[in-house]
Amino acid sequence: MQKGVVPFVIGIGLFGIGTALSTAAYVLTFGRSMDFSRRFIMRPLVNLALRVYGIRVEIDGYIWHRGPAFYLFNHHSNLDIFVIAALNLPHLRSFFSTERPKHAPMMWAARSIGAFLVPPQYRHEARVGCFRHAERELMRTAESVIASPEGSRFTGGGVAPFNKGVFHLAVRLKYPVVPLLFEIPPEANAGASYFFRPSTVRIRALDPIETQGLSELDVARVRDRAYQMYQVAMASRGIQNRNSTSTTVAERNIRSPDPCDPCDPCKPTGPTGPTDLRLIAQR
Repeated sequence: MQKGVVPFVIGIGLFGIGTALSTAAYVLTFGRSMDFSRRFIMRPLVNLALRVYGIRVEIDGYIWHRGPAFYLFNHHSNLDIFVIAALNLPHLRSFFSTERPKHAPMMWAARSIGAFLVPPQYRHEARVGCFRHAERELMRTAESVIASPEGSRFTGGGVAPFNKGVFHLAVRLKYPVVPLLFEIPPEANAGASYFFRPSTVRIRALDPIETQGLSELDVARVRDRAYQMYQVAMASRGIQNRNSTSTTVAERNIRSPDPCDPCDPCKPTGPTGPTDLRLIAQR
């Protein structure tokens, strides 16, 4: 443990400096510094923190970024926050849960670089308002966004069932859905801790799912397609999905239905239509 204390102190210190500088810039510019803070404050400091921790980030494949996109990632560890910052994806917004008050410093850091702060489930009206605000803002700015469809950190191995909310938003925005598989070695997965061990984190870019021409009736199909892609990708890497059972995605959703859609509360998605999901050809 003592060997990991020094990288922890330096890494968290660098992140703290980035938080302070980004927050100050956000306040002084009345919220106009988000892209600047992402590119020139947080990203360099996070990359330096990863070097101090001894963590390398390798990307397997081409991450589609020819326009605004809705990126997905499987959320296993607090390390994911650092990895996202290191991806260097242009004009990237994100979502950050406000459910745990102890994460207030992280909340301020996230807000200062353009994250949408998502209220907890029990504050339903505020949660709906957050997603509607995100939709309006992204339509105005045409920025990309990244989110975990699992809704929260899942340390059980594999991926947890996906919520519909992020896919509902992607379909309404007509953004291609770009799944990213984060592979953190089990021995290096710190979970909720920030005592990261030296390791190599691999990001596998999966095929984007086109949403042009789709409607809200197709949301569940987009979600199930993305979940299936993660299952196949993990199986090809020999990663066991401990959350997976012999039931199909549809059967699992019947057993554990999603809460009301945060983007369109209590509106049933209805049966899926005949529209085929199309993959964007990677040129």
